[in-house]
Amino acid sequence: MRRTILLAAAATIGLAVTGTAADPVQPANGLKFSIAADKLEFKPGEPVTITMTLENTSAGKLRVLRYEAPRWDLTAPDSDSLASGMCLARDMAPPTLANFKEVEPGGKETWTSQIFDGNPSRLWMPINGMSYSIYLLKPGSYKLAAVYENQMDTYWGGKAPNERAPVPGKVWKGEVRSNTLEFKVGGEFKPAPPSGPKPMWSAKGITPPQKGQAAFRGDAGTRAPLPPGTAAAPGPWTDLFSVESWYKQQQGEEQVFVGALHVIPPSGAASTLQRDSHYRLAGRTIYTGAKRVPALDSLAGKLVEIRGKSVNMELEGQSLHEIWPAAVRTAAPGSVPTPPLDPKSMPRHGGGAI
Repeated sequence: MRRTILLAAAATIGLAVTGTAADPVQPANGLKFSIAADKLEFKPGEPVTITMTLENTSAGKLRVLRYEAPRWDLTAPDSDSLASGMCLARDMAPPTLANFKEVEPGGKETWTSQIFDGNPSRLWMPINGMSYSIYLLKPGSYKLAAVYENQMDTYWGGKAPNERAPVPGKVWKGEVRSNTLEFKVGGEFKPAPPSGPKPMWSAKGITPPQKGQAAFRGDAGTRAPLPPGTAAAPGPWTDLFSVESWYKQQQGEEQVFVGALHVIPPSGAASTLQRDSHYRLAGRTIYTGAKRVPALDSLAGKLVEIRGKSVNMELEGQSLHEIWPAAVRTAAPGSVPTPPLDPKSMPRHGGGAI
């Protein structure tokens, strides 16, 4: 039987032609979503460029959110045709008003995405602050559809940079599915790289398919499962440095920072700055007294919340923008990330160099 999995793509560049004609697209709430490819036959190492089009079929203007990539619904020949690869953490700024594109009645919003790059051919799947790679392992027929969805009608950057404001006009909300493209894939396939985290189809709540057994389908109304290790709700707080005197004496209000937690690899280079940082979130380094912290190591690459203070200072001729952490926990799926740091807007204050 065929294996089907939900995916999402990262937008790049390209031109597109037609898809499958016998696959009519049904509008939803006045919006039609269609995809087309620059080629329907390819070999590993020959990227495919997809053109995606949102068409306003209503009688009035619509605002459509161009922010996250749409979900992909990929159907493979069988259960041996797909494998998971590496997983990367990524920071995404919250949407601004510029992400909500206004489309006139009968008008279209079009963009392109390059997929199936490399050998073996690969799809990137960004979800919940992470990017997963899925590899096509052998020749055959692969079917691909996309799902565009949105439930947001506010943006960051109202009267203040970190304030949410309602989007003017009518914002389209809902879910709409595209037509399906069928790709013929041939040629010589290189072995897949060593596996990264468990494949999406073995995430919690999904039964891993056996050989010849189908996984889940990306039908309308079906959401992708959470990446392994992502909690369905915020986890319990783990204390870090809340009782330390240097934390309690530091000026500033506590706040919660949300984003993917990055581990900073050692540079190996000599430095005159006596301040090693091992972690980063939302463009800020996390101060831990130059120590590795097991509680943070265990959450590397995951979407987290850190309760702490924002500390910005000049130290030894360098500008530092840090989070001084009191506690950490896993974040709930769909949590809005903290906007990336804009150093030009950050006030400087002393008293933090220890």
